[in-house]
Amino acid sequence: MMYLNEDDVKKFYKLLDHENETEIRVISPNGVVTNQFVNNEEEFISSCKTNNSINNLYAGINERKQRGTKDQDIVRLKLFFVDIDPARPTGTPSTDEQKANAFKLAKEIEEWLKEKGFEHITIADSGNGYHIYLVLEAIEISDSNRETIKQKWEYFGKQIQEKFNNKHNCKIDSVFNFSRIAKIIGTEAIKGNVHKPSKFI
Repeated sequence: MMYLNEDDVKKFYKLLDHENETEIRVISPNGVVTNQFVNNEEEFISSCKTNNSINNLYAGINERKQRGTKDQDIVRLKLFFVDIDPARPTGTPSTDEQKANAFKLAKEIEEWLKEKGFEHITIADSGNGYHIYLVLEAIEISDSNRETIKQKWEYFGKQIQEKFNNKHNCKIDSVFNFSRIAKIIGTEAIKGNVHKPSKFI
């Protein structure tokens, strides 16, 4: 039975908080990638309903130029994303025990972020691991500051990796580039023949 939590899809869209269009990346089970661009919540939900269950669905986290998909297209940063995955063979779903370990690590990272003074933190179950979204004051990106901000952005991600990578037999994926995409929460996570729900905690 197809799983789609429309409330979580709406929450994810609101979390993105894009002023203009949003990139949806549709990835088929055999790796074919299609880029779609939507301009509002209604179009975002409609695309998810059409493509969910037969494809993995992702969205560009930070705002980009019209039809932009690359780091140089990013014009505004507001979400910092941490992707926690249990260590396991590529292409295989996680076990319940592995998921539990990933959740332990997500909570530890959340506490560390709070100790650093960050307040607006959201955790989501990605289906096979956990995501942490850190909402920041918007940073406008231009050619004059792009490289400087990029270095700081990636350095912060590497700090998290160095502190938490491989704890509880989980890894922190390197997802700190500006144009990063993330699983659309509320849609299905597909690994082989296994379909798992993604949802906010």
